[in-house]
Amino acid sequence: MQLGFVLHRRPYRETSLLVDLFTEHSGYIRAVCRGGQRKSLAALMQPFYPLTLSFKGQGELVTLLQTEPRGMPHTLTSERLYAGLYVNELLVRLLPIGVPCPELFSVYQSTLIKLADKASASLEPMLRQFEFILLTELGVAFDFQHDAHGVPIESGGRYVWYSEQGFCRNDSDANGISGDSLLEIGFGQLNNIANQRVAKQLCRQALSGFLGKKPLKSRELFAQFLRGKRR
Repeated sequence: MQLGFVLHRRPYRETSLLVDLFTEHSGYIRAVCRGGQRKSLAALMQPFYPLTLSFKGQGELVTLLQTEPRGMPHTLTSERLYAGLYVNELLVRLLPIGVPCPELFSVYQSTLIKLADKASASLEPMLRQFEFILLTELGVAFDFQHDAHGVPIESGGRYVWYSEQGFCRNDSDANGISGDSLLEIGFGQLNNIANQRVAKQLCRQALSGFLGKKPLKSRELFAQFLRGKRR
């Protein structure tokens, strides 16, 4: 048995569900939940609900054997719901099957807790922190202390990030990122708007290399939500 969360689910045959799961020890897995469309099981097979799980099988698709609640579900509303859907979709789209990633799982848990706490900090810092850890898991580790040549980043310089190299200094590039911002982000200072914008720009640029041209459904849903609020 291990702790896990449902990331996404869909009907399978007459009574079952296909579920994407993120688990503490097995990472991302896909499973058949037999009888999952029954009310008792369907109530558990929901995103953001901590569960204790066991399964059998190997390869691309396993079979759930046992599912039990492990505490109360995290209730996400409004913008925080779409942020949770976004995080889940990134995991489904980007993680390989069956590769343990305990640090990312721990950050995912803490992100859900923060998203459910309406009194917690704004969405931007927690989403960026999650994205940075996810990118590290995917092999992209930003070095906010040194440029691509190993030279310490200077506060007065301007830098451009290249996926295959890192940060390259280019003081003549008006769109370059200030060294001040990079150094501050490296120390986790994501509470001011300027650093939030830089961090978002970097994460989107890096994630786009993995996501390709297929858009994220969670972003589309969030855009629809915002349009509805403006009416």
